[in-house]
Amino acid sequence: MILLAAGPAARSEIATAIGHKSITRSLRQALADLMAAGFAEYTLPNKPNSRLQKYRLTAKGRALLES
Repeated sequence: MILLAAGPAARSEIATAIGHKSITRSLRQALADLMAAGFAEYTLPNKPNSRLQKYRLTAKGRALLES
């Protein structure tokens, strides 16, 4: 979540930042969990499968990081 505090990031950017060479199943699940909890959201909510899709923190996610 700290990576998303700097701004929107793609799944591949997140994978690289945490030291992975590719997008793993556990990364996909972690992002899905963050979205389900309301901490992250798509930058293009109407196009979830877009190649330009990125993730960003919601207000709830920012509040969690600040606390």
